[in-house]
Amino acid sequence: MTALASIEQDPAGEAGFTLLELMIAMTLLALLTVALFGGLKFGSQVWAASEAKTAGTDKIIAVQSLLSEEIARAYPLFLTTDPTDAHVAFDGSRETMTFLSADPNRSGAMLRIDMQAHHDADATRLTVRARPELADNTSEQVLADLPGLASVAFAYFGAEDGKSAAGWHASWQDRKHLPALIRITARFAPRAHLNWPTLIVAPRIAADAGCSIDLLTKDCQGR
Repeated sequence: MTALASIEQDPAGEAGFTLLELMIAMTLLALLTVALFGGLKFGSQVWAASEAKTAGTDKIIAVQSLLSEEIARAYPLFLTTDPTDAHVAFDGSRETMTFLSADPNRSGAMLRIDMQAHHDADATRLTVRARPELADNTSEQVLADLPGLASVAFAYFGAEDGKSAAGWHASWQDRKHLPALIRITARFAPRAHLNWPTLIVAPRIAADAGCSIDLLTKDCQGR
C-alpha cells in the first residue's frame, strides 16, 4: 500500500469540524447577532429621542416668539364705563392673562388675546387664543397650544398706580396702566426632557388714557 493510500484511509487525516466546534461557532454567531440588533435598537431609540427633543425645542421657540409678539402689541385701552373706577383693559393673574392687542393685519380693529394654563389629569398645557374684540367665543382662534407642562406662572412688574415702588406681582387687575414687564415661567414634566427659558417681555404700546380709537379714521375720537 502506498503512502497516499494510507493517508486517505486514515480518519485522523480527514479535514472538517467537530460537533463541539460547530456549537461554539453557532453560539458566538448568536451572541454577535444579539449585540448587533441591540446596538441598532439603542441607536434608533437615541435617534427618536433626539428628534423628539429637537421638535419640542422648536415648538418652545415658536410659542415664545408668539407670546413676545402678542404681549408687545398689548393695547392699553382705557375703560371709563364707571368714572370712579377707570382702568385699562388688562386682566392678569398667576395662570391667566387677557388683554387687547392691535391687529397685526393693521385693520384698525382690536383682538382679545387670552393666555391660560389648563390643568389636565396628569399635566398642564398653555394655550393662546384670539378673537375680535366685539365677537363672541365662536370666532375664537387657537394661536398656540403647548402641552406636557408641569406648571405655568405669569408675573407682572410695575408700581401699583404710583403708590409704591415697582416690583413683581402675582396679579395685575383694574390698574390704570399696563405692567412695565411681563414674565412667563414654566416647567416641563420630567419625562419631556425639555426646558422653558424664562420669558420677560415689555409691552411697547403707550396711549393717552382718554384716547378711544375711531375705526373709521384710525385716530382718537374727537381729535
